[in-house]
Amino acid sequence: MLVYLSMGMKIAVYLCIAFSAIVVAIAANILLFFIKPESSIGAKIMFNLMPAILFFLSLSLPLILLVNHIGENDRNSEQPKSGERR
Repeated sequence: MLVYLSMGMKIAVYLCIAFSAIVVAIAANILLFFIKPESSIGAKIMFNLMPAILFFLSLSLPLILLVNHIGENDRNSEQPKSGERR
């Protein structure tokens, strides 16, 4: 889908993805605030680490997509034009 969009539109799509991921992470953190962890140590550790994990994932997803897009552009620019030889 993103192949046919201009660079400005692709950046806008990536920013929308980043914004929605951050909103989802904030909503999940609010929900986790109201959930009480079980008495086991593993549940308490996971409960304390979950906001950091969600925030990291919400920021890393758009960066991964953007780096992937830049890598695709680099590969496309290295290919010879039609009629050219390497």
